[in-house]
Amino acid sequence: MAPDVAGNNGTGVERLLEYYRLLAFYLPDCETRIVRMEIVEDMVFVTTTVQITITANALQRAFPHMEPGAEQNEWPLVAKKLLGKQIVMRGSTRFMWDSTTQHVTLLQSSADLLSSILRLLGDIRSVCNAFGEARITPDCTLTRPLTW
Repeated sequence: MAPDVAGNNGTGVERLLEYYRLLAFYLPDCETRIVRMEIVEDMVFVTTTVQITITANALQRAFPHMEPGAEQNEWPLVAKKLLGKQIVMRGSTRFMWDSTTQHVTLLQSSADLLSSILRLLGDIRSVCNAFGEARITPDCTLTRPLTW
């Protein structure tokens, strides 16, 4: 990889690695499968399916605003609808190759988390509530600042 590789959260190998470490921390039960790969000049487009299980850890890490507060003993209704559910999303990853330096110069990925969450929650207001203060976006990328 190029030292200044561009990713979802900026540039640099360390930032890219940190991004994917955090993504795996926020969504620990995640499995990605390649559906199709297409090469166009110096770009590689990968279509994927991404499967996640929304565990208590995933809710606490990616959607911390939905965990029970000190005075509550149970999850909010929106969180209860998500807890334990398996989601299968369509995703994509783009790689750009620099043939002069023989390095990857771009690696960006996303997945359609919005459609799956909408299907589980049933209405847009609940979806807005879920993503309102989440650490993950509807396209399954991390918000900034990146934190553990």
